[in-house]
Amino acid sequence: MAKGVRVADLPPDVQRQLGRRGVKERPPRLTADEVRGYALEALYPLRDLSKTERGRVIAHMGKINKV
Repeated sequence: MAKGVRVADLPPDVQRQLGRRGVKERPPRLTADEVRGYALEALYPLRDLSKTERGRVIAHMGKINKV
């Protein structure tokens, strides 16, 4: 899949020609390291639970997260 060109990376004269009408840039995505860090932070409070209890809690979290 081809990636587009960010409007901010274009020369100023081309930006003017395009007329930056309400163009919003997407926020940067999380890196794999950031995802890993957030996962560890979320699991830390569950450290004293057994493996079975942790699995049960995480399964319930998944149900809650479904929208």
